[in-house]
Amino acid sequence: MEEPKNENEKAFAMHNVISWVAVEDKLPNDVTPVLVYGECCDICWHIKIAELEQGDWWESGTGEDLDFKPIYWVELPKPPCL
Repeated sequence: MEEPKNENEKAFAMHNVISWVAVEDKLPNDVTPVLVYGECCDICWHIKIAELEQGDWWESGTGEDLDFKPIYWVELPKPPCL
């Protein structure tokens, strides 16, 4: 990967780093879509957009309960400028 050439490129590169938050350390605000990561067994892992409401996680868009327990989450990135 090529190194950033100037300060603007460095700031842009740092802005795009994902900082996952452990659910044991902090939870997102209720009914706020976030990206979640979780494992259901030794060989399976999942990443989905989900929401937390009154302690229960559900999949955004479908409203169905998640089939795994999230262990990390991160805020969704801002959409691209159009």
